[in-house]
Formats: sequence, C-alpha cells, structure tokens
Amino acid sequence: MSLKWKLAITYLLAVSLTLLLSALLINSLVTSHYLFERRVSLFTQGNIVADLAVRVRQEALTSVFERSGMTAFRFADEQLEREITAEWEKRLLRLSPAIKRIAARLEARAIITDRGQRVLLDTSDEDSLLGEVLLHEEITMALANQNIARQHDLPNGERVYYAVVPAVQQGHAVGAVLLSAPLADLYAQVAVLRTKVITIFAFVGLVVALLSVFVATNITRPLAELTRGAQAIAKGDLEQRVDIRLTDEIGDLAASFNLMAKRLAEEDRLRRSFIADASHELRTPLSSIKALAESLLAAPDPTQAEYRELLADIVGEVDRMNRLVTQLLRLAHLEAGAPGHQPQECDLFWLADDVIRRLRNMARQAGVKLELVGDSVTAVIDADLFRQVFYNLGENAIRHTPAGGLVQFSVRQLGELARIEVSDTGPGIPPEQREAIFERFVRLDRSRSRSLGGFGLGLAIVKQIVQLHGGQITVAAQPQAGTVMRVEIPLAGQIETGL
Repeated sequence: MSLKWKLAITYLLAVSLTLLLSALLINSLVTSHYLFERRVSLFTQGNIVADLAVRVRQEALTSVFERSGMTAFRFADEQLEREITAEWEKRLLRLSPAIKRIAARLEARAIITDRGQRVLLDTSDEDSLLGEVLLHEEITMALANQNIARQHDLPNGERVYYAVVPAVQQGHAVGAVLLSAPLADLYAQVAVLRTKVITIFAFVGLVVALLSVFVATNITRPLAELTRGAQAIAKGDLEQRVDIRLTDEIGDLAASFNLMAKRLAEEDRLRRSFIADASHELRTPLSSIKALAESLLAAPDPTQAEYRELLADIVGEVDRMNRLVTQLLRLAHLEAGAPGHQPQECDLFWLADDVIRRLRNMARQAGVKLELVGDSVTAVIDADLFRQVFYNLGENAIRHTPAGGLVQFSVRQLGELARIEVSDTGPGIPPEQREAIFERFVRLDRSRSRSLGGFGLGLAIVKQIVQLHGGQITVAAQPQAGTVMRVEIPLAGQIETGL
C-alpha cells in the first residue's frame, strides 16, 4: 500500500472514529435530555394530582367526622381509617374525568393508591387495576416520602417511565400517585434525530474521505517526485532536479536533494576531468619514452654518447611520471582525511624559514629573491603536512615570478587565527580564474607550466591540507600586479578527520 493511501485511510479512520463518538454522545445527550423533560413533566403533573387527591381526602375526612360526630382523627384507628379510605375512593371516582384529563396531557396513565398500596383510582379503562394491591418498589418508596422516577421495560417490549410522588397530609404519606407514560414517542423522536445525525455525519465522512485523498495526494506528490529523482540519479542521470516550491520541511528536503544532485554532478564532472587529465599527463611521458626508445632502436649504429643521451631523456620522463604519481597519491591521501598523522604545537614562522632554506637554490636559479616577515606564531598543526603548504606555495610563486622579482612569506597572528601569506611580483591571476586554480590539473598557462615541470596539483594539495586543519585559502591578486595567496587556520587546531 502506498504512503498516499496510508495517510488517506489514517485521516479517514481518525475522522470516522471522531464522528462515531460524537454521534454516540449526541444520542446519549438527547435521550437524557428528553427523559429529563419527561420526568419533570410527570413529577409536575403527579404533584398536581397528589395535591388534588389530598384535598379530596380532606373532604372525605371531614364528611366522615361530621357523620360520626368526631372532632379528632387518630391514625391508629383502623375502622375509622377504612371509612375514610372508602369515602376517599368514592370521591376520587367522581373526579376521575378531571384526573384523566391531567394524565392525558402526557399520554400517561394515573394510578392513586392508599397507604396500603391498594389502587383507589386507575385512569385506564382497558386493564384497570382498581381495588388491587400494587406491591411496586416505587410506590413503597413514595410512601416513605420520596419522589421516584424510573424507566421500565415491559414483557411485551414496551418501554414506560414511572413517576411516583407521595400524597402527603399533615406530614404523613396517606397514599401515592403513580404516572406511567410510554416512551415510544420519545424514542421515536430520538430515532428520527439519530437518522438525521447519521445522514449528516455520513455526508461529512464522504467529504472528509475526499479531502483525505486530496490532502494525502498533495503531501505525497512531492515525495513521489523526489523518489523519481532519486531513481534517476541512481541510474546515472546526475542532471536530474526536482521542481518542488514549498516552504515547509518537504521544500527543505527538495532543496537539499537538488543541492546534493548538483554536488554529485560537480563531483562526477571533476572525476571525469581528473581521469582525463591524469590520463593525458601520464600519456605524455609514456609517449616520450616510447619515442625515445624507438629512436634508439631505429639508430643503425648508435654511439655510446647517443645511448647515454637517449637513456638520460628516458630517465627524465620516468622521473616526471613518478612525480606525477606521487602527487596523485598524496592528493588521494589528503582527500581520505590524511589518516595516521598527529597534530602538535609548531612555530609557523620557524617552519616557513625552514622551507625557504630549501627553496633558495631554486629561487637563485630563477633570479628571484625570497623574504620572510612577521612574528613567531604557534599553532596546533601537522608539521609535515604544513611544510608541504609552504613548499607548494613558495615553489608556485617562484615559477610565476620573473627574474629580479620578489617572493615574500608572511606569518602573523590575528586573534584566534594564524594568517600565512605568500606573495609574488608575477603577472597576477585574473578574477574569473581565482577559484579554478585550486582544482586538480588546472594551469593558467598550460604550456608554460608544463615546461616548468608543474602538473596543476600543487594548489589542490594545499587546499586539502588547509581544509583538514579547519582553515581556508583565498587569492588576493590583480592582473599585472602580482598574486597573494592567503591561508588562515585556527591556532587551537581543528583537524577534521583522520589526524
């Protein structure tokens, strides 16, 4: 299953679960609200009927007293109680139509019992319980002066709601009023509302499903484009780019992908250029060696002097090829992080002076003056590697400085940095070529550099060494005004890998 459908289904399930819980909650709240309203209505009408029943009982009580000539009533007098109850029942039956009208307002059935739970009045004509004793728990509790409301499920499956209130006279419960109302209409209303809610939620669910697919598609479309781009790069198409213009994390990922692809393409270009240049540089001495050997073989009767001259030329070409291979190995070693070397504190001024002594013979032959200025600066470096930096920069400056010129070494401290500068009075470097000179096999004047013995690897080696020490190298130069190679490294030493 694709990520798009996983996201869409996840969104849909989350929303569906929320809608389901909401529907259940709404159903429960509405049912509870309707039941509460029904209970309040039944209690209200039940209290009205109870008050009416108490007034009727009072009238019955007065009538019995008048007939018997009594002036006081004692609840312990059972005979008198039976007479009063009988009179009460007769009078209630005369009020039955009025009580039926009250119960009819709620489509309810009204039952009035005495203290013995015998039915004195039942508004139902079909299955009247008149005269029977109802041993309902709710009536028993009402005779204890409690208002009771409960829902009951009858054997025939009908749901009814019982509301029972006491008929209180002189602080005593003399009877109870039970109102029984069917709940079919209430649950029918709840069912209608539930159907409406389900219909609305189903429509909302459909909309959410479509939106989920739309949102998931929008989220996964750039990811799919990134996947296609990655697959294209894996197949060798390093010019592949993705066109994703977003400002979120996916946009950042797309920008990083394009940057990675650009760097891979650049690395591939450099690799191809390196292979081509290395092959060319190696082919030149090999062609020379072959030509010299063929000349030697073709000579009918070469003299010893001719042998020595041709062999000396062959040795020179072999030495040249050996220097090229050595520099290529050194560069590969540096690009791998120069493993095995150890940084230590070293005086850069002293190191520069040591390298200048080694370059004096070369400078003397070129007619170039060497000069060292600055101060003693101690930094944590790999001395062997940094000796190569001074030597390559100095050798490069001497080669490109005309006779009578000056090559100056400068070592100074700038805060937490050590600055090394090697300047010459040569022709300078055009601005558009200053970045390219640190690439492998790059020469400003290829024919002149080859005649001077250079391969275009010296500055590439310098850049790798400087970067390994956490520093940077830049060019400050103007055409016809000389060149300044500037190296800055931290004093504390930040060799990145392998040292």
